[in-house]
Amino acid sequence: MYGIVARDLRDLMTKGCQKLQIPRKGCRICLDKDGTEVHADNFSCLEDNCKLIILEQGQQWNGKICYYLNKILHDQNNEELIMIARRMLSDETEPRKKMLLKCIVQNSAGNITAENRKDDQEWFEGLESRFKTKSDYMRFSCGRRMRNYLSEVKSHAENVDKKVKEKYCAFVARIEKLLQQNKFNGCYFDRTAKENSRLCTDKGWFTCQVSMS
Repeated sequence: MYGIVARDLRDLMTKGCQKLQIPRKGCRICLDKDGTEVHADNFSCLEDNCKLIILEQGQQWNGKICYYLNKILHDQNNEELIMIARRMLSDETEPRKKMLLKCIVQNSAGNITAENRKDDQEWFEGLESRFKTKSDYMRFSCGRRMRNYLSEVKSHAENVDKKVKEKYCAFVARIEKLLQQNKFNGCYFDRTAKENSRLCTDKGWFTCQVSMS
């Protein structure tokens, strides 16, 4: 980390690239906290002593939270990353980011790798005894959600125009049959399922596909 004083964006880019000993061509400057790109017209709006990052051509940066979340999702040994998340949580003021960091810390502190009830009894508190593994419950949870969605779609038939209602009901019936054949896609939430059948990682994490703003 370096401290640089600059009169404008061009000056900052020149000094920053010199300090890092990288070629200037194709480089961009972004806010360290969330990856927002800095342009000449908003350079004067930056807070004093704000943290910036210089990206070389082809590099991406979505902010500290996204960076460490990605590391936690894919690294086997993440104790150091959890400590960093705790420090970030103590400094963060934005409510949604605090909630995300709190979720990361709380869930990572648990016995994530355990699968059976006997190995992580706290996780199974309040759940029916028929669920012997975490994957058992997650398959059930996903299937229940899909059934609820299907129920909503079927009930919508009451509002469909009479001219197309028959086709609508036939289409929904086909969807229901497919869902039944696929056990209501319970594998989506099952971390033990094949990679191309599930939506989560092999640790049970789900990756958010939308940006936080």
